Formats: sequence, structure tokens, C-alpha cells
Amino acid sequence: MQMTPMRRARKALGMSLEGLAKLVGSTKGHLSSLENQRNRASPELAESLAKELGVSEMEILYPERFTNEYRDWE
Repeated sequence: MQMTPMRRARKALGMSLEGLAKLVGSTKGHLSSLENQRNRASPELAESLAKELGVSEMEILYPERFTNEYRDWE
């Protein structure tokens, strides 16, 4: 499975989905769906996630543009 920027950053910080969810006022299930690209974050949630994870809002909103797979053939 390709790792989204959100998952990469979260793991690099040693943070659990549950811990991140508490920090940004979301749920573990919702963040999991974002990491698995089943849903997209709202602009407000993307801003909060970007701040906590140290990534850009674009990486949260459009993870497919920043996965390893995309970069390999770009």
C-alpha cells in the first residue's frame, strides 16, 4: 500500500491515529479513511492536520500527488 504524506508524517512523529485525532478534533476512523484515500479532508481539517504533522495542506488535500508511486513516474 502506498503511504500518503499524512501517514508518513504521522509515523515519523511516532503518533497514533487516536492521538492525532484528539489533537485535531476528529475521529480515528475518519483519519484512517483519509490515510487510505477513501475520503478527503475538509479545508479546515487539512489545515489542522498540516499544522500538527508539519506538512503542507496540499499534501493532505491531494495526497495522490505526493505518493511515492506518483513521484516515480513524474
